[in-house]
Amino acid sequence: MHPAQPDRMLVTWHTIGGGMARSTPVWIGNRHYPSKTKAQEACRDLVAKYPGNGEGVGPVSPQGHPQLVDDPDDIAFLHDLVKLHPTPDQVTGSGVKHFLVSVNAEGWNNNRCFWVWREDDSADDFSWPDCLKNAPTQAP
Repeated sequence: MHPAQPDRMLVTWHTIGGGMARSTPVWIGNRHYPSKTKAQEACRDLVAKYPGNGEGVGPVSPQGHPQLVDDPDDIAFLHDLVKLHPTPDQVTGSGVKHFLVSVNAEGWNNNRCFWVWREDDSADDFSWPDCLKNAPTQAP
């Protein structure tokens, strides 16, 4: 008979430079990613899905072709992602009206990033890498 085992975190392994490296899974809401790298890819893919074609919208239009995030699954993902931000209440402020993808506020490398358009019609960008730093490694 085996003694009772405490709950364990699922850990996967992947090859880096010929050796094995540990990958720790992360969770964004109820979405499981086998590694932080896979979660980063999901964020990059979501930014790429909204390239800013067409008319600029919302309070960030001077930032360069913002595009409204309109897919319900993407919106749910971004609500879960922003909850992981180090200061989520500061980011969401009066509440989230919409999410946008647009050029970074400082124009750094003209990179596109996530923006929150608040209920009071103010807007601000937020860092998905900062959010992922707080992603839990255990299922919610």
